[in-house]
Order: sequence, then structure tokens, then C-alpha cells
Amino acid sequence: MEDNEPAQMPSRGPIVTTDRIKSAFLSIMPTDGSTVGNTSLRRALESLLDTEGIQITEDDY
Repeated sequence: MEDNEPAQMPSRGPIVTTDRIKSAFLSIMPTDGSTVGNTSLRRALESLLDTEGIQITEDDY
């Protein structure tokens, strides 16, 4: 899939671009280089995207 192609998620909300998911993911990464667990990152990503009405699954992550 191209970076700018929309990912169809009809049962989970609006059409989302992979760029949006990437930018959301990068926005929650610690800027000081500290480590964060994978589960914590996934939950933070889900929480952030949920505020925009976007739901992702573990497979999406």
C-alpha cells in the first residue's frame, strides 16, 4: 500500500490514511529518547486516534 493511499476500515470508522496513523504514532514517541513499552505505545495510539473517531485493531498497529 502506498503511504498516501486510504486504508478502508468500514466497520471501524472513517477512511484513514496510513500517513495519519504514522504521524499519530510519531507524535506519542518520547522526544527525550526514553524507552516505552510496546503495549503502552499501542494504548496511547489507540487513545489518541479514538479522540478523532478512528479505531485501530492490534493487527492495524
